[in-house]
Amino acid sequence: MIDLTWEQKLAAINALVRCELYMRKPGDWMLEIPGLGISDGVLVSYGVGLFGSSPEEVVESAWKELLAVDGIKKAIRIEHAPDYKAFYYVWNGFMWKDITDRFVARYSNE
Repeated sequence: MIDLTWEQKLAAINALVRCELYMRKPGDWMLEIPGLGISDGVLVSYGVGLFGSSPEEVVESAWKELLAVDGIKKAIRIEHAPDYKAFYYVWNGFMWKDITDRFVARYSNE
């Protein structure tokens, strides 16, 4: 797996779904990722908001959560407008991999 800086990780997250990193006050940062969910066949969580004392801390925390998604039991769920069709992704070591067909087929047969 490629070692990425926190800035590259933020760019990768932003490539998947638009996110916002902002300072609420000195020493209080937030990364908001609306439209991103974690799914295990049903939606487990939707919309991610992470807090930390630095931009690096917040992005690293989000990255850790996203990479914990294995694509077998859980996937990252993104709903795209205008029809809000859900797509499922995992990180494959250097880019996001679309696993929608495999993931949907797995849970439609259970």
